[in-house]
Amino acid sequence: MPKIGILIPSTNRGMNFETYKDTHFYNIFLDTFFKTYNNKFQFTIYLVVDDDDPIYSKKEDRCALREFIESHININIVFISSKGIEKGHVTAMWNKAFRIAYDDHCDYFYQIGDDVMIMDKGWEDYFVSELKKMNGVGLVAPFDYGRRQALKFIFTQSFVSRKHYEIFGFYFNPRIKNWFCDDWITNLYGKCSRSKYDPKFRIHNKGGPPRYVPPRG
Repeated sequence: MPKIGILIPSTNRGMNFETYKDTHFYNIFLDTFFKTYNNKFQFTIYLVVDDDDPIYSKKEDRCALREFIESHININIVFISSKGIEKGHVTAMWNKAFRIAYDDHCDYFYQIGDDVMIMDKGWEDYFVSELKKMNGVGLVAPFDYGRRQALKFIFTQSFVSRKHYEIFGFYFNPRIKNWFCDDWITNLYGKCSRSKYDPKFRIHNKGGPPRYVPPRG
């Protein structure tokens, strides 16, 4: 059974949330993931969180969230501490999750946000089949419905195989902290014609204003 690692940085800092059931992760990502996922795959969610997060730092919320997720078929969650990562360095959070998921023997990796809505079923089969056609060297992505009228085409979320780690040793270039990491990975594979997407498989970022501050200077 192929194993997919879902890599998600998550913060509730600055949000008026009382329990895990108020979070974007629960109400947006998990709600739509469980409506669309195919349990013939094995999934692990690698959730990177701050030790002082107002929700995830509470043992009762973490336990309840784990119980909810693992009540579904073929899925579990791993909480990863962001300790040692500079605030706002979101790519470092994705990179840490990627390394841990790779060491956990995941076959494929889905880089995504906690406030992203998955709109369509069948995405796993499409992503995996397209990567197999490229012998695992490439990127497959959903169509970002929120950017359907944008002038610049970029992959805001992406799906890769173990080959990506074996070639680069990271998911995103660590010199990029947050903004423009999607430009980087879009260009990385786009320039060598190793990126695929199908508008039938859509996502939509529903979380509102950014919670991670872009770098200055």
